[in-house]
Amino acid sequence: MVYGAVLCEFPWTFITVSVWTEKRAMLRYVGTGAHLDAMQRLREWCSEAGVTHFELDDMILPPVSEMMDRLRRGKVSHLLHPSPYHESASWPDPRLNHRHVFVESVSFRVGASSHGGSNKE
Repeated sequence: MVYGAVLCEFPWTFITVSVWTEKRAMLRYVGTGAHLDAMQRLREWCSEAGVTHFELDDMILPPVSEMMDRLRRGKVSHLLHPSPYHESASWPDPRLNHRHVFVESVSFRVGASSHGGSNKE
């Protein structure tokens, strides 16, 4: 089971968060299907990108500012056209205001199909 949320800061900033109960399922999802297809294009599409992994004692996400701090300490992606913020991972915190869209948490069940896609519950 995975729980996810997306924070969109216009015009083109997307911060995604997912919470997995099984690390093996997360790794299977990351390396297959639509996620893998998108990540292979990340180098061309993005000017800033990074990833981090951390474990929670409970299933409660920390505040956005703490998640951004963890992201800055994570792995910086290799990009073709990085922004000035990218190499130093000095991305600013999102400005949480009316210009943001926060997509409520949704749950997915990772399918057992050969392509590793996920199915909404």
